[in-house]
Amino acid sequence: MPSPVLRRYHDEFGGLDGFFMPLAMATWDLLFAAQEAAGISGGLFEIGVFKGKSAVLGAMYMKPGEPCYFLDLHETPGAKAAVEKVRPANNYFLKMNSANALSDPALAAARGALRWVHIDGEHTGYATRTDLHAAATLLGDGGLICVDDFFSFKYPQLTAAVYSFLFEHPMEFRMVFAAANKCYICRAGWAAHYDAYIRENAVSHLSVSENKWTLTRTSYLHDFGCFTVIARNKERDVVGLDRDMDKIVF
Repeated sequence: MPSPVLRRYHDEFGGLDGFFMPLAMATWDLLFAAQEAAGISGGLFEIGVFKGKSAVLGAMYMKPGEPCYFLDLHETPGAKAAVEKVRPANNYFLKMNSANALSDPALAAARGALRWVHIDGEHTGYATRTDLHAAATLLGDGGLICVDDFFSFKYPQLTAAVYSFLFEHPMEFRMVFAAANKCYICRAGWAAHYDAYIRENAVSHLSVSENKWTLTRTSYLHDFGCFTVIARNKERDVVGLDRDMDKIVF
């Protein structure tokens, strides 16, 4: 079931311009619920704000004492106004290149303290790689890095940068979910928590989305496998290993 936050978002901000899929919104709702269940706290950082469609939803999950940082190359007055409707204070809007993000005093103070970093900026491989390393610096215990346009055929270099980052940090980070054009990465010590929460709650939680989909898990975390969502597969809710497709058994 969707949280009150997501229901309010759809009621008040569903008409915002942007490229944020309903299934992606439901996925954020699921993963923020996973953080709530574990008592994970910390602020939010978004690279690439545009009109604020995802910025507003992320901000709505943050508690008043948790700072929100929104970075874009351009002025984003519409996004700022929308965010301030739900969070009048503790918001920082930064007009700068994300390559320089850690030089900003406000963000520098947030090192190791954020629970959600959304990367949706320049989609070159070089920029994505830089943004991921900044995200790793800022991410707190139990936090998630969300990367937009993962596995988009328009941006193959972005997916290459994600895997380059994971290959460089095999003991530190794991991808735990991929759905609706986005992937989700956490510190390795938290992979089991997110994996279990997704296993137990994703099918019911994501049913709010209008998309017809199937939850999949075709290999293990140590094999770079993770839970994913694909187009509906033979009316199955879940698909596991190829040898046992009707259920997820690991």
